[in-house]
Amino acid sequence: MRDKGIFDADNAFTDAGARQRADIESQTDVAAAAPYEHLGVDKTNRLIELARPWARSISKQIFG
Repeated sequence: MRDKGIFDADNAFTDAGARQRADIESQTDVAAAAPYEHLGVDKTNRLIELARPWARSISKQIFG
């Protein structure tokens, strides 16, 4: 990725690499929002409430 100008010699993002990363993050944020917008605030909050114990259990198993 250094050859493409994404990382510098110290494996840190170049300015171009940082811009590309920010663009990708923005695109994924937009794409990820659609299902939650479809559900609406109340149903999204309910989904979070139902998924939270499951997510915590998985995180604990992975990260300790």
